Amino acid sequence: MPRKILIVEDEPVSAKVLQRMLMDAGYQDVVIASEAREALKLLLMDQFDLLLVDWVMPGCSGVELIRRIRSGVKYRHTPIVMVTGQNEPEHVREAIDAGINGYLIKPPEQQRLFDVLHKCGL
Repeated sequence: MPRKILIVEDEPVSAKVLQRMLMDAGYQDVVIASEAREALKLLLMDQFDLLLVDWVMPGCSGVELIRRIRSGVKYRHTPIVMVTGQNEPEHVREAIDAGINGYLIKPPEQQRLFDVLHKCGL
């Protein structure tokens, strides 16, 4: 299961909970970025197999980050899952339009997270 996952989450506790769930399931290469600018730098320097992105972050929203990522070639087909407290239908639609592969409401249940990862091919 050698997959590299990037969590983009500005709330440290939420980021660590996601990281722990993934590592407990055998994903050992799980990196955390606390904001979009840091995530973009990491995405340029490395290759990730999955991105888990929060919606509300300082500087740049998760949806805007996803649009930027999808506009390039490198991560055009990489699975991106939005993990957020935003659960209104218009938010889900906006995230889908930006290019997500899955949408989870915080805090995600472990089984639901793994179901979405399985759907993404991980």
